[in-house]
Amino acid sequence: MVEVNIRPALQEDAADLARLDNVASHGFTQWYWQKTARALGAGDPEKLAQQAMADPTYRSGWKQASVAVTAGDDAEVVGGVNGYVVIDDEELHSPSSEPVFEPIRQLFESVAGDWLVDWLAVYQHWQGRGIGARLLDTCLQRAKGKAGQASIVVEDSNMPAMALYHSRGFRQRDQRAFIPFNKTSRTQNWLLLSAPVT
Repeated sequence: MVEVNIRPALQEDAADLARLDNVASHGFTQWYWQKTARALGAGDPEKLAQQAMADPTYRSGWKQASVAVTAGDDAEVVGGVNGYVVIDDEELHSPSSEPVFEPIRQLFESVAGDWLVDWLAVYQHWQGRGIGARLLDTCLQRAKGKAGQASIVVEDSNMPAMALYHSRGFRQRDQRAFIPFNKTSRTQNWLLLSAPVT
């Protein structure tokens, strides 16, 4: 069995972080970066996503992330998680120009001051080995002393993720209707789950 370790993300992990963020969102972030690339006249949406992840000021980027990596000289990133305290600022309370984002923004608005598990993902061929649970535990450990409560927004169709979060004490706090960004989603609602930071 291959040993997997958890460590803080590095700037050079940006490409994997961008891919993992997209895995976590089931294509939602890829849709966003494609739309952004078209609006900016930029050629490569994946490059835009990687540049964002490499930016130390980007909230969902490498500075706030931890990664799971295989041990050894040819270590590879197999999963990641991002978490931070939600700042109660003007952006949090400003309606989104993208209708698909508005339900998520409304849920985020109610978690100001919470530790947000922004995204968590493990590459498909590494799933089922407990790596996601270890990443979540690492993220929640980072929350200690920074917030009294941790929160996450998850699709109601993502049963494996909800089982993991429930196992760590997360319970549903609110929900908003899911606005589809593609035609293949089975999701009906975005769910806001929260748990005390202990």
